[in-house]
Amino acid sequence: MQDKKALNRLVVIKSTQLNENQGFVTPILSISDTEEFAPVIRHDYPQDVLVSKGYPYIDTNYETNELFILKTHNLDEEKTQQSGSPRYWARDESAFSDLPPSTLLPIVSVPLPSKENGILPVGITPPARPFFILDDGHLFGPLTSSQTEDDRYIVEPYVHPSLSFGKGYIGRFALSGVTDCLVETKVEDESMLFVSSFKQLSSHRNDKSSIDYVSDDQLIKVVNQLGFGKQTKGLGKKEAERLQQIITSSEKANKFGKYDERLERLKGLLDRYLTEADIGFELVKNYLDSNSGQVFLNNYVKANKSTLLSDFIDKVKADAKAEEKKIQQKLQEQQAQVAAKEHEVAQITNSVAKKRQEAQDEIARIAAETEDEVRQTLKLKQQELSENIVALEKEQTSLEKKVNDKVAHLALVNEIEELKNTCNYYEQHSKRLESTVKGFEATLKSNDTEELAKKIGEMEAINRVLNGKSASVSKPAQQYSPVIFSQSEPETAEKVVDAIGAHFAQDNGRMFNKEEMTNLIVSVNQSFLTILSGPPGTGKTSTATRLAKALHLGSSKGDQNFLYVPVGRGWVSSRDTLGFYNSLKDVYQESRTGLYSFLSRKESKENDALKLILLDEANLSSMEHYWSDFLALCDLENLNRPIDTGIPHESHRFLKVGDNTRFIATINNDATTEKLSPRLIDRVPVITLDVPSDKIVETTSLELDGSISSSKLRELFVPEYAELSKADESILAKIIDTLSIRDSVLGKSIPISRRKVNAITNYCDVAGQMIGSEAAMDFAIQQHILPHIEGYGAAFRKRLEKLLSIVNKTYPRSAAHIERILASGNEFTGSYSYF
Repeated sequence: MQDKKALNRLVVIKSTQLNENQGFVTPILSISDTEEFAPVIRHDYPQDVLVSKGYPYIDTNYETNELFILKTHNLDEEKTQQSGSPRYWARDESAFSDLPPSTLLPIVSVPLPSKENGILPVGITPPARPFFILDDGHLFGPLTSSQTEDDRYIVEPYVHPSLSFGKGYIGRFALSGVTDCLVETKVEDESMLFVSSFKQLSSHRNDKSSIDYVSDDQLIKVVNQLGFGKQTKGLGKKEAERLQQIITSSEKANKFGKYDERLERLKGLLDRYLTEADIGFELVKNYLDSNSGQVFLNNYVKANKSTLLSDFIDKVKADAKAEEKKIQQKLQEQQAQVAAKEHEVAQITNSVAKKRQEAQDEIARIAAETEDEVRQTLKLKQQELSENIVALEKEQTSLEKKVNDKVAHLALVNEIEELKNTCNYYEQHSKRLESTVKGFEATLKSNDTEELAKKIGEMEAINRVLNGKSASVSKPAQQYSPVIFSQSEPETAEKVVDAIGAHFAQDNGRMFNKEEMTNLIVSVNQSFLTILSGPPGTGKTSTATRLAKALHLGSSKGDQNFLYVPVGRGWVSSRDTLGFYNSLKDVYQESRTGLYSFLSRKESKENDALKLILLDEANLSSMEHYWSDFLALCDLENLNRPIDTGIPHESHRFLKVGDNTRFIATINNDATTEKLSPRLIDRVPVITLDVPSDKIVETTSLELDGSISSSKLRELFVPEYAELSKADESILAKIIDTLSIRDSVLGKSIPISRRKVNAITNYCDVAGQMIGSEAAMDFAIQQHILPHIEGYGAAFRKRLEKLLSIVNKTYPRSAAHIERILASGNEFTGSYSYF
């Protein structure tokens, strides 16, 4: 019987395929209960592990020598007894899972590329996962890579929340000091070294364990964010001199702090540009490219031809004669081959002509034999059809007569019924009027003033309703309570997320892990409208109300800075959301939602809190119709554009929506709801709430004792300048190309706008610093790009399968949604949609 440790989880690689459904995997490492890795002892696993079913899935999803996890396996007692050594098997592909992205990070032994360009030596292909470089006894990283057009690779810093050194920085660890974080094993008899996990390595970091690794092409952009100038595509000589002066002034004021090294590099770049750039050469080149320069050059060469070109011309002539001789010889050989081919072609042509004539003679003979038979058959068919037509015309005439008789009879019956109903209505109406008249006569005769006043009140209410007014005479005004602000606002975005996450963890609602909470907070702050989608019961509505409570914006009553709006079926315009101007009565009749009062409320300058509006069950009606006034405000450049209410008085005509306003919409997807339009999807993130997270939520003692100002939230969550890493840019471009390329083999194309690229860039810039670049890009793809998926047919399915192959493993959330879309398409009619 084997030791119990032998049945722990294993890290494996795929081996060989046994048959169409079975194959083997090779154990590499064992994983203990405390998540520690150790090399597999070959005595315990003398042979590979058999996969009894579903091996093609493993063969397709994992590359050669790619590590993945075997979660469960069994001892084959019968074969163990027969062979005298242990034999193991795994049931099917469900026993395997991907390696967590933050564990077993590869170490590549190669000189660390210069930070100026980051280019790896020719022939070096880095791992697809984040990795470290071992150089001169030190580990450098974490790093990621992207491929250039000439098939070289560029490395750049990789951001992960468990081991982050800041933008453009990487870690530098002495190998001898981190041996407890290293895992060494052999794959295909080749020794390989791994870092066990980001988390374990982070325990060895200190103030001296990071180095600057920002490249030259990113240097000016990075330093530019520190407070001088704006991003430019290129610097002219005067611009560079001006920038150099600004840097000198900033340096004197000690504005850059710990960025002295970057500042010196930037100054060096500018010095080289100003001193080494051959301005004179550029001037001469531009002159020679001009017409006058060309004339000068031609005249000069003509006058000095014998001196300049004598030796060169003799050499060219000799080379030309030798080349001419070779060409003449090849030409003769080619002419001989052409003559032989022409003779062969002539023979083939004669043979083809003879065969064609024989075929035409045969066709003519067959046509002559069958022509009479066909003519006779057609004549019989025509006679039969003529007889059938005559019979059918007679039957049609008879049926038309019967139908006309029935129609006349039914019309008379319907007219009689309508008259009877009309008579009954007028008789009943007359009786009600007589009864009402008698009641009023009795009231007047009785001199009962209270009863008379009551009757008059009833008539007033009826009259108001008939004139389009409310039956009630007045409506109490909404009383608003001011928002209380926090005494000490959080200094970082991560502290805001932790504080809100702690509130969610204590209110017994839907659980959110750190990544999901970060995604929610960043999305709401960066987007004018955020959509929460998912099946009933997943906590969409409660998530919005809990967020408002965590930010101290108030309850769903709308008496502070949170308004709950239940969307009705049949809403078609802004009349249903805001209201409308009644020109007959010269008043603005507000909608029952209270949104107009909520947005038009006069606020003091000190009240800079977020205004949050929840549109519950938002797609019961078409959002693009009833929310049309707000659609343009989803673009940041239009956020301060007022809404025209139609009120003719200039002081009240325009409703200003402040940049502290945010909407959250919850939607369901079934036969009772409307689809979201592509225009709307292009402007908003769609966060899908599926099964709640079962991960342990790390709580914090940080609590908000009041609301946070919207200006502070913008400062923390909305970057002034954002950019993607080269690796993220590369994967995003590949995804967009896969969806938008026009190819009939791939079915309908899905264009992705520049608006979406900008939104993803802003999102990843902020969220990536807290949850890692891969997790941030995964969320961005899932909620900004995948909602655009809408198509049908086998060709469109190929496009989705191609997309799945790109996002698979690295972006598990997005991959799971694509797999769901493909599975749903199989179940019905080959129609594929995200919703």
